[in-house]
Amino acid sequence: MRYAKCVFLLAGITGVLMVIPPYFLEQRFGQDNPPPVNHPEFYYGFFGVTLAWQFMFLVIGSDPIRFRTAMWKKRASLSQSRLCTPWSE
Repeated sequence: MRYAKCVFLLAGITGVLMVIPPYFLEQRFGQDNPPPVNHPEFYYGFFGVTLAWQFMFLVIGSDPIRFRTAMWKKRASLSQSRLCTPWSE
């Protein structure tokens, strides 16, 4: 379980560092990628859910044996997003 601990802690730390900056860049995102964000609730909702999972990674990394069931829930959510995403060539 040492490997799982390292992987989840690393994923949580890097995920938090990557997800926090877009919270402050909504206007810039609209300028760089037109059209501007018309529904900020979707913008912030996406990053909020993503940030919540990053914190869950940190929790799992603190004690992987105790939070083993959370690993399966995360795996299920990842497989669901892979099935719903259209394949590209």
